[in-house]
Amino acid sequence: MMGTMFLILLGNGVVANILLKKTGGNGGGIISITAAWGFAVFAGGLVAVNLGSAGELNPATVIAGWINGAYTTSQLLPYIGG
Repeated sequence: MMGTMFLILLGNGVVANILLKKTGGNGGGIISITAAWGFAVFAGGLVAVNLGSAGELNPATVIAGWINGAYTTSQLLPYIGG
């Protein structure tokens, strides 16, 4: 849950910085947004792993892992709930 929070916070923050008129990053362009979202995904994954998770930021990947046998049912429910 914390990894996803960092992902959304950093990603949406850069989009706001690029699009809002009175910010320092106004008009930065699509390359700035794309690069920052990439770093946001990386940072979210690092936060998730460092807090003891498997680094999953999307519950769909956990469900796919559960179907393939990588996760147990007891692991599945907290990931989806978070």
